[in-house]
Amino acid sequence: MISVVDDGVESAHPDLAARIVPDSGFDYRAGDALAEPEGGEGAGADGKPAADSHGTAVAGVAAATGGNGIGVAGAAYAARLVPIRLIGGNAGDDQEAKAMAHRLDLVQISNNSWGADDDGKTISSPGPLTRAALDAALATGRGGLGTVFVWSAGNGGNENDNANNDGYANHPGTIAVGALNDLGQRADYSEPGACLVVSAPSGNDNARPPGSFTTDLVGERGYNREGVDSDIPEIDYTGTFNGTSSAAPLVSGVVALMLQANPKLGWRDVQEVLIRSASKTHPGSAGWFTNAAGIPFHHDFGAGRVDAAAAVGLAGSWRNLGARQAASVAKVTKDLPGIPDGGVFEGRLPIAEELRVEQVTLEVTLNHPSRGELAIDLVSPAGTVSHLFVPHADPNADIGHRFTSVFHWGESARGDWKLRIRDSVAGNAGQVSNYRLEVFG
Repeated sequence: MISVVDDGVESAHPDLAARIVPDSGFDYRAGDALAEPEGGEGAGADGKPAADSHGTAVAGVAAATGGNGIGVAGAAYAARLVPIRLIGGNAGDDQEAKAMAHRLDLVQISNNSWGADDDGKTISSPGPLTRAALDAALATGRGGLGTVFVWSAGNGGNENDNANNDGYANHPGTIAVGALNDLGQRADYSEPGACLVVSAPSGNDNARPPGSFTTDLVGERGYNREGVDSDIPEIDYTGTFNGTSSAAPLVSGVVALMLQANPKLGWRDVQEVLIRSASKTHPGSAGWFTNAAGIPFHHDFGAGRVDAAAAVGLAGSWRNLGARQAASVAKVTKDLPGIPDGGVFEGRLPIAEELRVEQVTLEVTLNHPSRGELAIDLVSPAGTVSHLFVPHADPNADIGHRFTSVFHWGESARGDWKLRIRDSVAGNAGQVSNYRLEVFG
């Protein structure tokens, strides 16, 4: 059961109708049980579809019906879909929280092909109600095994944005998914980040035009309509869907196949199976490294390209991880030297507990007049480096954010962790107020 948290799903589409669970969805924008796309005929004045088209395309990538002789087949073409209409308007914290908590008795996988602004100048976090709803679903969903949240990493790659700046994709309980072009390279729009778990094919970057084939709104309301010469003849489908919006539901479909093979997987088990079964995409890229536990990672790709067959095979024989534990250390630095202009601030964070690492979070609060000049790295006791914040054109001031990394997965938590903040441009100094490391394992 995959919930599609989006702008609605066209339940009458001939390739989706059999997948929709009747009376299961909700429209948290309008406040009713009809989670259908809205909009009229023809393209809008800006050339974009006149109706909500995104969710129907997302749903097709994950679970369009297979074996019916028409259209396309989703990654998990026998899975069921729970449509939730949320995005496309001005949803607040209360609405987002309700979408995350929707039908925890039914929803096993929650696909979220949305997130913070991808402008390279936004650092955002979910509101308190949404954070609480996510944490509750991870604790109680699927009978205590945890709802599996899959999230788009973001499409701000051309703005030098980073998935770690998005508190939704960056949440330790979500699976952040990057996008690949048809050559297995990072699509230029796809955001890198140490929170990326895996990447998936999506396509259509500036250099490589092919996109993904999926379901579209029936008739002239969607992406494929009269006057769009670059699309396919079958107007109820499109061959141009792309972005991390398309990569995420491909992973949601793979997770559905994993849960079919082994329904007892916890949400953390799902993350580790995806990490350990991923394929090393674009192996010639210089950014690949192997952490101290022997797991390859890349800031552009996470653990690599999702591999459905390998993930299902590993899931079938997987023994669940033990109970989740945490170790933390906080440092107040108001009396220490600041971030030197053009120099490096370094903080030491000792962990005494012997944990096998899964997710690591680092919460940092600092003052700096131009935060885009900063680089923030976390270094494990074994020497593995996670780039949490990368210098880019962001003129805004200050940072108060929790960053997440999965790149230390399998390492030992015990020892001295290091926080390094480098000021890459002369002219401004800064001051760290506090920082907090939390290691889960």
